[in-house]
Amino acid sequence: MNRGFALLLLLMSGVLLSCASGPAHGETTERRPAFETVARGSHSGVMSQREVLIESEYAFDGLWREIHSGRSPVPRKPRIDFETRQIAAVFAGEKPSGGYSIEVTGIQTEDEYLTVYFREQSPSPGDIVTQALTQPYHIIQFSRTEREVRFRSRTQ
Repeated sequence: MNRGFALLLLLMSGVLLSCASGPAHGETTERRPAFETVARGSHSGVMSQREVLIESEYAFDGLWREIHSGRSPVPRKPRIDFETRQIAAVFAGEKPSGGYSIEVTGIQTEDEYLTVYFREQSPSPGDIVTQALTQPYHIIQFSRTEREVRFRSRTQ
């Protein structure tokens, strides 16, 4: 009896794990590729709102220097294998106080495009925030693609 119960538990665990590890209903892993944060913060040397796609070490060097232009020493730049990876960066521009942020919320393949979705957040009226200029940013890396990369904002 004990052996039968253990076998039943093992089978049920296998079924549950196979359901949990697969793609969501109607999705493939190709449609929602994985990404990884390279850097994120509230202070950068980027004063304007913009989105950037980086496909080379040379371009990443320039962006990294721009982001950290007000710091000394400049933090060590993360290693990225540009043979297999690309970088997308979103910048909120200069804001009048703390409480602002920007975040890449996902990437998705759609026909001939790879879309980088991001969300900007602002402080609510009455929020207690730092009284300092900020320049929120979020940089991600993902598998290199031949698709055209575009950016879509989801404001909040």
